Amino acid sequence: ATGRVSAGGAATLTVRLQSVGSIGGRVLSADGTAPVAGVQVRLVSSLRGIVSQAVTGTDGQFLFDWVPTEGNYGLDAMYNGRVRARVN
Repeated sequence: ATGRVSAGGAATLTVRLQSVGSIGGRVLSADGTAPVAGVQVRLVSSLRGIVSQAVTGTDGQFLFDWVPTEGNYGLDAMYNGRVRARVN
């Protein structure tokens, strides 16, 4: 909202917070046994394209916080500059 309030005046505003959640996971080696560190994981929105990026830790885990709940998301796992896995 935009507008002006004179000195000593007041304005009433309604603010609606956006619904958000978290998306997290773990990247494992091709045989599914060992966590893989240093993998770039991209969060891709069907509405907005690439929303955020994270790099896996030594335990292979990643986390995206404050993700808007509207729309659908996918994850791309990038390793050595190439998409190695995609989940929709």
